[in-house]
Formats: sequence, C-alpha cells, structure tokens
Amino acid sequence: MQYDKTGPYGLTQDPPIWGEFRQILHAAGSDVELKGIERFKFYDTAGGPDITLSIATGDQRLWANLLLTIGVVKPK
Repeated sequence: MQYDKTGPYGLTQDPPIWGEFRQILHAAGSDVELKGIERFKFYDTAGGPDITLSIATGDQRLWANLLLTIGVVKPK
C-alpha cells in the first residue's frame, strides 16, 4: 500500500519495511519491483473476487501491507 507523503503521518522516503521486502525479493533472485497502490484501491483489490487467499500476519510496522500476485487463472 502506498504510504502517505503529506499530513501528520507523511513520510519523505520509503518506510523501512519496504527495504526489508526488497532485500527478501533480491535474496530470492527476483527482479520484481515494489509498486505502491493507493490506499483504497489496495483495499478494493485485496478484497476483490479474484482473491483466493488472504493472510493477516498482525505485523505492527507502518506500511507493511503487501499484495503479492503469484499466478493467473485465465477465464474459460
């Protein structure tokens, strides 16, 4: 989820957790780039009809919400 860049919780750079996500992806040999998704679009996408599995970890760090797309099922 894209973090706030203005307001009381606004950040001037990526949250620390994003650096950890990037390290994990790099260590796994992935060249996937993290992209921020606007907050309410993130919620709509994460709760959409195409979602088969959601995992809530309880991570308390700010902006640790992550949406992974790991496969595609084509309609018949």
